[in-house]
Amino acid sequence: MAAGGFKTISYSGWGPEPMIDTYEYIGMPADTIDTPALLVDLDALEFNLDTLAQHFKKAGVNLRPHSKSHKTPAIAHKQLEAGAIGITCAKLGEAEVLAAVSSRPASERIITDAGLKSLTPEHGMPAVKDRDDLEVHALSEEHGRLRPLSGSSDLEVGAVLEFIPGHGCTTINLHDRLYAVRQGRLEAIWEIAGRGKVR
Repeated sequence: MAAGGFKTISYSGWGPEPMIDTYEYIGMPADTIDTPALLVDLDALEFNLDTLAQHFKKAGVNLRPHSKSHKTPAIAHKQLEAGAIGITCAKLGEAEVLAAVSSRPASERIITDAGLKSLTPEHGMPAVKDRDDLEVHALSEEHGRLRPLSGSSDLEVGAVLEFIPGHGCTTINLHDRLYAVRQGRLEAIWEIAGRGKVR
């Protein structure tokens, strides 16, 4: 146990040991992770990796997936475990960004703590997971602006939302860590080792 009663974070062993300066701990509820944070749903990720591997196996073709999207050694290892014969690299996962409502200046305006430093809009604004009643209509550097489609919303400051980015590759490139979640609990924290690597 670390000071303050927090558990230390277990390290997956893939890639350089991360320099973690937060109080997240394995097993904590995902909706209590400090926001904004990049999440991956492990059940969805593993299902998709297995589905792709089985497709290639049935077709009699070797699978060598590209790492440009996920940029994460732990995911590359999962791809190999699922049946890939190698990983393609150049100059994936199911990514979501966790954010908190930081301000409610009016009943029809919702401000979150995730903006352009956490999400990229080049293929459209992010969707709000499980909230068809809300839409992201603008992103500034530090904040997202949402509006309720019905005219008002009862969301309170501090409420946690998940965004599904329009483009995962560039959103992942904005983050240092990927928080691996299964059934609402933090299971691992992976360093995004390929972040910013353009050479």
